[in-house]
Amino acid sequence: MSNGEISETWDPRHFPSQGPYAILTSLPRGINSKVLLVGPKDSAPPDFSLSYGIPVNFTSIGAAMAAIPLLDPDVNNPVTQWTILVTPGYYPEVIKFKPFVNVVGLVKEAVIIAGQTEDIGPLRSQVYLCSRSLLSNVTLAIRPKSEQGDFVVRGHDVHTYSSGQHVGNIHFLGLSNVDFFCFRHPKDPKPKGGLIKFDGDWSTVIFKDVGGNYEAPERYGIQLFGRFQNADCHFINCFFDALFLNDESGLMAIRNCYEVHLRNSLLRVNYLNGRGTKPITAVKISKRPVSSDEPTHVAIEGSSLYGPGPSVLDIGKNTVCFFRHSWTESKSGPGQFVASRSDGIGNA
Repeated sequence: MSNGEISETWDPRHFPSQGPYAILTSLPRGINSKVLLVGPKDSAPPDFSLSYGIPVNFTSIGAAMAAIPLLDPDVNNPVTQWTILVTPGYYPEVIKFKPFVNVVGLVKEAVIIAGQTEDIGPLRSQVYLCSRSLLSNVTLAIRPKSEQGDFVVRGHDVHTYSSGQHVGNIHFLGLSNVDFFCFRHPKDPKPKGGLIKFDGDWSTVIFKDVGGNYEAPERYGIQLFGRFQNADCHFINCFFDALFLNDESGLMAIRNCYEVHLRNSLLRVNYLNGRGTKPITAVKISKRPVSSDEPTHVAIEGSSLYGPGPSVLDIGKNTVCFFRHSWTESKSGPGQFVASRSDGIGNA
């Protein structure tokens, strides 16, 4: 059968060599209105006489997002989903997600999203994730002129619903197959902003096949700050570098939350000039106030932490690190370190 014949009634009795398949009833031809196609602004108008190319509905991700209704993620049915399919191109825009929206790049290396300074909003971010949102298969271009306190991705809902604002109280979201990269001249200054920040009562966040370089010399490139909630947060098959650090900075800082998992991942840190006088950290686990009885724990599973000095893994007071079939060059801190047994059963 040709592709066009799928919508017609097909009787296998007329094609005995193709086997005893069920008779297909007539299928309606139509359009999936929940999938919106985006191309860059320089996309040529559709010309089907050329017999190639993909016609697009919008020339910016923001325009496609604006065409999708705003639904309260805590009220509406999660079965209702929209997909914005982004074709190869360079998109110099800030993405402010709506609930129930998936932004999917056609080819990760060819779909580059680069939020510009004038559109980054009060939190100075390039991508704002909200509840029930997913960004996948794209490259996020770090702004070369980003400053301390800027982050490429923030878990922060910018919208107002009939029930009020959610802000950092978000859930069921994540990144999948996403790279962070700074497109700059080698002689230009390195960006000072971070990669990812979540701050609030967030939960159920998945980062899968995510990687990038944190080039700033200070603070932490990934900051996960909670309200002592079950974060249900998972980094799976991820790779992050922070190789230009000054004293007392690092890559990933986790504070005031539990059930944060770093699984099958690699994190590396190093000093800006190859050496320093104070420790740098790949993973730092802490609690504020340290006297709180609320839990803060992290599980590092099948992962490797590389870096110089005594504090590549820093376990703060009254926190717990479950260290399962993993490796670190060093560890420090008064917190509880719970390693798995060599036979893989229980804890040591």
